[in-house]
Amino acid sequence: MKETEFFAKVKPYLALWGEYDRVENILASGMSDVFYNIGGRTGWIETKVAKGNLIYFEKFQPNWIRKHHRAGARMFVMVMDKHETIHLFPAGIILDAPKCPLNDWIIVDMNDLPRVFNMPKPYRSWKSIREILIQ
Repeated sequence: MKETEFFAKVKPYLALWGEYDRVENILASGMSDVFYNIGGRTGWIETKVAKGNLIYFEKFQPNWIRKHHRAGARMFVMVMDKHETIHLFPAGIILDAPKCPLNDWIIVDMNDLPRVFNMPKPYRSWKSIREILIQ
């Protein structure tokens, strides 16, 4: 599955809850994929489709996430795994995880991450995702 297909599953819920913008930005290297505003609570989501157990970040993405996370922004990484389970991680968990550089990529192994929230198919816990995003 591609990230655009994954985002197509998430998009209707973001639209139902509030406003969002999918960001495709060549000006700010590493900028997260989605900016959301749910009832005045704003934040960022980086969407990823894992390859096996590995999450591949472009080399500037962790730095961009770190910078905004430190400044107090709500930052999340939403990952779809090979079983099409959706995992939602607060940015701090990703930033603290062991990382392995590979060419232009920074790789995080999902096995090294505590499971904060996961939603297997059929997807029935969208309300829980909303609550996490606005905490």
